[in-house]
Amino acid sequence: TLIALVITIIVLLILAGVSLSFVLGNNGVLTQSKTSVTENKKATAKEEVTMAWAACETDYSRAWAEDSSVNKADFFEGNNGNPGLSSYLTTGTLTNFLYGENSTLDYEKSASEKYHITINNKGEVISIVEVAQQIEEQQLNSGENEGEQIADLGSDPEEQVNNPEETVITEPGSWVQNGTTITNSATNQTLKVGDQVYYNSGVTEYEGSGEIQGKWGVLGAEDGKLLLLSSEYIQDSFTLSGKQGYFNGITQLNNICTPYKNETYATEARCIEVKDIDRIFNETPFLYAQSDTYRKIDGKVYANSYIGYGTSTQTTFEDVNGNVLNNSNSITVEGNRYLDWVEFEDIDDEKVVQFIAGEGFLTEPYYYEEWDWYEPGYFVWTNPKTYWLANSWVSCECNAAAWGLMQLDYGNIQDFYLWHSYEFGRSLTYGVRAVVCLKSDVVLSGNSSNGWNISLSE
Repeated sequence: TLIALVITIIVLLILAGVSLSFVLGNNGVLTQSKTSVTENKKATAKEEVTMAWAACETDYSRAWAEDSSVNKADFFEGNNGNPGLSSYLTTGTLTNFLYGENSTLDYEKSASEKYHITINNKGEVISIVEVAQQIEEQQLNSGENEGEQIADLGSDPEEQVNNPEETVITEPGSWVQNGTTITNSATNQTLKVGDQVYYNSGVTEYEGSGEIQGKWGVLGAEDGKLLLLSSEYIQDSFTLSGKQGYFNGITQLNNICTPYKNETYATEARCIEVKDIDRIFNETPFLYAQSDTYRKIDGKVYANSYIGYGTSTQTTFEDVNGNVLNNSNSITVEGNRYLDWVEFEDIDDEKVVQFIAGEGFLTEPYYYEEWDWYEPGYFVWTNPKTYWLANSWVSCECNAAAWGLMQLDYGNIQDFYLWHSYEFGRSLTYGVRAVVCLKSDVVLSGNSSNGWNISLSE
């Protein structure tokens, strides 16, 4: 009886410990509940700042259209009589904000909610940290033991890298992009756009069935994570047509790329987008075609903003939703066409150009005989293949509107229409390239000359 009592007490103590761990442990109910509340608050704060940025961006575009001397930094910071980003918030205030490619700011949503936010010049929040949490993490990090052991779960670096004695091993950390250079914030180790990476997506049709071929390259960084781009087209030709191509194209392109996500190393696989290329050139697209309303005057199609500036010759107008313009109605089109002044000639690294733009190369300086001067390096394109960019656009012109997806063609970001208000629909066929977002605990071993192998931190 005494033994049974002791055993019962021991069992009860074990059960009590398990119960306490379930409720109070690091992954316990209370901890998870607290984490959920914190994350919800962060999401609300992030949405508040993002929406304020979008509203400020819209008003700046309108102001610039009326007066091109309006300075964007002054407009966002609230200098020289401009409203400033903070004025677009519905709750809270912003401090310590200077507009730039990647801006940091302090957002006090309430007396008990304060956040330190990093946001890029497109209004995309890169990171958001609660001030109290940031201080706690800094204190914890200061006492951590350095020299963490790395467990290589990928291929052996000596099998892939020709100079193992020169091999560099990066650590997990936040990756930051500045043009063609991507830097690891933990070690200051740098990668270059176009560096070969021995990533295996698991798609045999692309990777092959033998050794890993390294058919991926460094594309950039987003939200602190490293991005890879397929060096070759994962699909040589993919056709989109008319209205359905416009409405479903982005989803279809991303679905083609989804299988290239290796669950061990990647969090996402998607089609390449304009923003991925803009980061390389530090480019901010310019809003070219804003919204407009169309109507018929004497049987001819006019946009409101163009009335009085010439005579229209167009008599038909049908938008992408099937609305047909007649003499008694009007049709409003929400334009969002941006112009990208991406210039590959600004990059003197041939490897980067060939990786992003396709089959092109830099030549010797070209001599213009009639002007007796040299242009320092220009591009000759050897049968380039255009590929899709997963971005839609809408253009409002003086007597017509157009809808389509974007492409990279002959080293330029292009916007060819899929549906036109008087020419109607057409089909376009281009290649597809996949982007993979690596997990934050991925480390790379190797070098830029011979390529990088992928593994996970222990």
